[in-house]
Amino acid sequence: MSMIGTTFWQIIASRRIGVPDTLLPVFPMVKSVMAIILFFTVISKIDQYRLKKPLYGGFVSATAGYLLLISVKNTGILEYAVLFVSLFFEALGMAVLNTVRESLAAIYADPEERSVVLAILQTIVMLVSIPFGYICGVLSDISKELPFVLSIALLALGALATAVFYRNKQEASSLSDVSVTEDSPV
Repeated sequence: MSMIGTTFWQIIASRRIGVPDTLLPVFPMVKSVMAIILFFTVISKIDQYRLKKPLYGGFVSATAGYLLLISVKNTGILEYAVLFVSLFFEALGMAVLNTVRESLAAIYADPEERSVVLAILQTIVMLVSIPFGYICGVLSDISKELPFVLSIALLALGALATAVFYRNKQEASSLSDVSVTEDSPV
């Protein structure tokens, strides 16, 4: 998703919204500065053993950023303000999601196999993301908003996967509590 945001943000900003080409480089720079500031102020405070709420927050924040972006129709002072707010939410959401993804992999991987698991995870992420450049290019030819609609759909799938993961984790935890209770002497 970050590839979609990086690649197609400038396309929607210049071709649909009408941001002048001379201003386009300012926005990624501002987004990077925001991400660094957010990393040291917000993301560094995330409890590495309570990641459910940060995950949902990341999904909601990135979705809000993309929704704000596709809602902007032209340039003006208000529209530029909305673009910067959009960048803030996208920077926050993507920074949280990327950090939490790495944390989850590190927490749940066997320490003996952690480097192998992280390498495989990174390879899978790269392989899965390969066709999205082409898919988003085709979608962008149809409508400049569609790559971001796809990103929103992928974020919704990620939130659904998070819900399933934590539900299964909670069920497994409650089953282990029941088995401990059943095994306890009365």
